[in-house]
Amino acid sequence: MPALALLLIIIAAIFHATWNFVAKKSGGTTVYAFSTALVTVILWTPVAVLLTSRSPELSIATWTSMGWLMVTLSALIHAIYYVVLLHGYKVAPLSVVYPIARGTGPLLSSFSAIILFGEPLTVFTGLGVLFIVLGIMLLSWSKEISIFDAPSLRGVAWGVLTGITISLYTLTDAYAVKSLEMNPVLYDYISNLIRVFILLPFALKSSISIFDTIKVNKKGILTIAILAPTAYILVLMAMQIAPVSHVAPAREISMLFGAFLGGKILKEGHLVQRMFAAGLIGVGVVFLVY
Repeated sequence: MPALALLLIIIAAIFHATWNFVAKKSGGTTVYAFSTALVTVILWTPVAVLLTSRSPELSIATWTSMGWLMVTLSALIHAIYYVVLLHGYKVAPLSVVYPIARGTGPLLSSFSAIILFGEPLTVFTGLGVLFIVLGIMLLSWSKEISIFDAPSLRGVAWGVLTGITISLYTLTDAYAVKSLEMNPVLYDYISNLIRVFILLPFALKSSISIFDTIKVNKKGILTIAILAPTAYILVLMAMQIAPVSHVAPAREISMLFGAFLGGKILKEGHLVQRMFAAGLIGVGVVFLVY
């Protein structure tokens, strides 16, 4: 993997873990998901306008019908992702949902990219997958929680479901920025704009006020609106210069930060266990990017 791609992924990982830490405190409502999308569009509109004015060849007017199909599909999947993710944080600890989601998604993405994009499968890839799976299992295990406990199983299930949405939007977006050569900034911006309209009907039907949600959670929403798009745009840029099967799992460097934030700052416990598990995942990432 090119050094630049790895640098982009590391920076994105820090941003990603940080905004997930903030999202954990949100309460997990659809209105909150809509609010973050709305504020994201407002904040990033000047960036999109400036980029288009300086580089007309990147304008959305140059997008093909396939490009519009990909960005619309991406917006739909991302909308589902945010709703599922926030609900998962509502029913389970950050240090459990986050690693399961961030582990399942890249594993599915990596193998799918090998099949769909013809990327090579090596011994190092296999070892990387093994270490990541072991790390995920260790992060998810707790002697205080029975595997037959219904709430626990629901938490794990939401984490896996989140991982599935991650793999779907990763493959969709990888095709858009690699094969269709769509600009990552404009692509993510339009995806967020479409997501606003997708979530709007659900937000309006909710008994929770959109205005009150933004007012009460303004700092958190603002943080997510800045960090989430920035993190993902960096990942999209990395996908343009490195194999998707390497970039997707390499993003799991963020688990090192997520495990620490959940175990130390949120006091979810098992810090040593979670950091060791995150270390296994880190070793797996090293094998995958080798």
